Amino acid sequence: MLPFAIAYVAAALFMIVFDLIWLRTLGGAIFRAEIGEMLTDNPNIVAAVLFYLL
Repeated sequence: MLPFAIAYVAAALFMIVFDLIWLRTLGGAIFRAEIGEMLTDNPNIVAAVLFYLL
Protein backbone atom coordinates (compact mmCIF):
# COMPACT_ATOMS: atom_id res chain seq x y z
CA MET A 1 0.00 0.00 0.00
CA LEU A 2 2.83 2.39 0.82
CA PRO A 3 4.35 2.24 -2.70
CA PHE A 4 0.98 3.23 -4.17
CA ALA A 5 0.67 6.18 -1.76
CA ILE A 6 4.18 7.32 -2.63
CA ALA A 7 3.44 7.01 -6.36
CA TYR A 8 0.18 8.93 -5.94
CA VAL A 9 1.86 11.79 -4.08
CA ALA A 10 4.74 11.90 -6.57
CA ALA A 11 2.35 11.99 -9.54
CA ALA A 12 0.21 14.67 -7.89
CA LEU A 13 3.23 16.88 -7.20
CA PHE A 14 4.47 16.38 -10.75
CA MET A 15 1.08 17.35 -12.20
CA ILE A 16 0.70 20.37 -9.93
CA VAL A 17 4.17 21.71 -10.74
CA PHE A 18 3.82 21.28 -14.49
CA ASP A 19 0.24 22.57 -14.52
CA LEU A 20 1.36 25.72 -12.72
CA ILE A 21 4.23 26.18 -15.16
CA TRP A 22 1.84 25.70 -18.10
CA LEU A 23 -0.81 28.06 -16.73
CA ARG A 24 1.71 30.76 -15.78
CA THR A 25 3.44 30.78 -19.19
CA LEU A 26 1.96 29.79 -22.53
CA GLY A 27 -1.32 28.34 -21.28
CA GLY A 28 -2.42 31.53 -19.57
CA ALA A 29 -2.00 33.56 -22.74
CA ILE A 30 -3.89 31.02 -24.84
CA PHE A 31 -6.73 30.74 -22.34
CA ARG A 32 -7.06 34.52 -21.95
CA ALA A 33 -7.25 35.01 -25.71
CA GLU A 34 -9.81 32.27 -26.30
CA ILE A 35 -12.01 32.09 -23.19
CA GLY A 36 -11.04 35.19 -21.23
CA GLU A 37 -14.62 36.21 -20.54
CA MET A 38 -15.26 32.91 -18.76
CA LEU A 39 -12.19 33.10 -16.51
CA THR A 40 -12.41 34.46 -13.00
CA ASP A 41 -10.01 36.85 -11.32
CA ASN A 42 -10.35 34.91 -8.05
CA PRO A 43 -9.89 31.17 -8.65
CA ASN A 44 -11.49 28.72 -6.23
CA ILE A 45 -8.46 27.18 -4.52
CA VAL A 46 -10.53 24.62 -2.58
CA ALA A 47 -12.03 23.30 -5.82
CA ALA A 48 -8.57 23.09 -7.41
CA VAL A 49 -7.16 21.15 -4.45
CA LEU A 50 -10.11 18.76 -4.49
CA PHE A 51 -9.63 18.26 -8.23
CA TYR A 52 -6.01 17.23 -7.72
CA LEU A 53 -6.91 14.92 -4.85
CA LEU A 54 -9.20 12.91 -7.11
